[in-house]
Amino acid sequence: MRNLLFIISICIAVSCNLRPENSSFTPIFSFENEIKLLSKRNFFVAKTISKDGISKKSKVKVDWKKELAYFLEAEINMPKFQSEYSIEKTISGDKTIINCISHSEKVTTKQIQYIFSGDICEMVYMRRLMQDRINNNYQELYYQPGLRYEINGTQKVREIDQFEYKVIGELVDHPKERWCFDLLFNGEVLPISILIDSTNYFILNGEEKIQIELVKIDGDTTILEMPVFNSELRFARRGEQITGLWHNLAKGNYSIPFEGRKFPITRFEISDDEPQNFSGKWEVTFSPETEEEHPAIGVFEQNGKKVTGTFMTETGDYRFLEGNIDGNKMLLSCFDGAHAFLFKAMIDDSGVIAGTFFSGKHWEEPWVAKRNENAALADPHKLTHQIDSTKEFVFSFPNLDSVQISNIDDRYVDKVVLVQIMASWCPNCMDETKLLAELYPKYNSEGLEIISICFESSNDFGKSKTGLEKLKRHFGTKHEYLIAGCASKNCAAKKLPQLNHVMSFPTTLFLDRKGKVRKIHTGFYGPGTGPYYEMYVEQTTTFIEQLLAEK
Repeated sequence: MRNLLFIISICIAVSCNLRPENSSFTPIFSFENEIKLLSKRNFFVAKTISKDGISKKSKVKVDWKKELAYFLEAEINMPKFQSEYSIEKTISGDKTIINCISHSEKVTTKQIQYIFSGDICEMVYMRRLMQDRINNNYQELYYQPGLRYEINGTQKVREIDQFEYKVIGELVDHPKERWCFDLLFNGEVLPISILIDSTNYFILNGEEKIQIELVKIDGDTTILEMPVFNSELRFARRGEQITGLWHNLAKGNYSIPFEGRKFPITRFEISDDEPQNFSGKWEVTFSPETEEEHPAIGVFEQNGKKVTGTFMTETGDYRFLEGNIDGNKMLLSCFDGAHAFLFKAMIDDSGVIAGTFFSGKHWEEPWVAKRNENAALADPHKLTHQIDSTKEFVFSFPNLDSVQISNIDDRYVDKVVLVQIMASWCPNCMDETKLLAELYPKYNSEGLEIISICFESSNDFGKSKTGLEKLKRHFGTKHEYLIAGCASKNCAAKKLPQLNHVMSFPTTLFLDRKGKVRKIHTGFYGPGTGPYYEMYVEQTTTFIEQLLAEK
């Protein structure tokens, strides 16, 4: 406040000793435009509100139109005020002072002074007097564009009360905040790593950064709608406390509560125990010695107490996992909107890992692992095949506009056709769709077409269409999507009887220009697998170019 008054007093003193220059009334400084600029910058306000000497401080996101309402009401940038003010303009060096004074009872703003440095407005000072038979409200308003504002007032209610008030607001860029939203279920804690950058929200999984494109505010509740999957995070923030629910809307009445941790040093809360070594390649068995037993490969990269990696199976991978080493324990998690994965493990003195895999609150599965740099899985090109390769591979399903589409339509004749058997709820399908969105515009003009055959979680065509349209918008894909049936591998096998089975979403078929199935790839190793993904992209691109070159 002292600095503001010092600037005002100096400028007034200077203007009194300078020859005034009459000025016609023209727009000087617009608070309406200032409000638009502040709203775009996403400023927060460090605010102090005082009444009769009692102060309260807070740091808040504000509605700038409401926050600067007094300034907006007080400014005189309208021609109708021209006759009500005498306007004096003085110049000293690079300083320009414009002083607008009125003694008219018609206007409440008695004085406005603008101080410019060159073309930049450095200060606006306003003096207001609002009177009626009951109230007498005197205000002095100060505004430094993009920096701070101050409101000093005296409110007098005749024969009842009089009080003084002051509002000071410091404009600050909201710093990036790192949170963990800890999903709480069955006595377990599954951290979701969240980055808040002003009003933008991101989910972080290792190297993956998922931006939340739709953020809604409903009273004191913030709603983060997942960009691809039909789910949302709902939470209330009160200072440094966050509580909320993850709703997986695709599963109906499915929700898990969570609590927020501010500025976590580590993803998981861990002890000071010396971390053991979990890095490297591991031969993994899920559900060992049961009918559900199946192999996998674990690949982990450790840096001190931080660890990243994934598991690869014959049907896909568990995407970007991130976590911590706590002595002889390893903790990993991943959240993509549709799935919440938690892996807990312990290594014994012989170097064998025993762990548990949790998928949300509905699935729990044991797993064991031992180091093996030569661990390998079945060839993904040999798991699914066409039963009779001498017959033409043909299918027909409705697209999102309910038009029946077949791969033997004129549009696909003499084209290389990549057929993706997928679902919008499937995370590996999401990773593959991102790749297809890059390949299609690159090779479409050379004769590549892509058709996605979709098996959705709802039997309702409209709901399935909505989910697929959301996926299309997110990835910007232009190829055809067909709705074939419900979310079941058995259903997919029945709808595509030419195949021996469909054991994974996604499963990808490569058809040459003559309509012959040249290769079938079961599952998908996404970018979370690092070099395995890069190798797949290179091999797939080479094979597509080979098919396109054939006549």
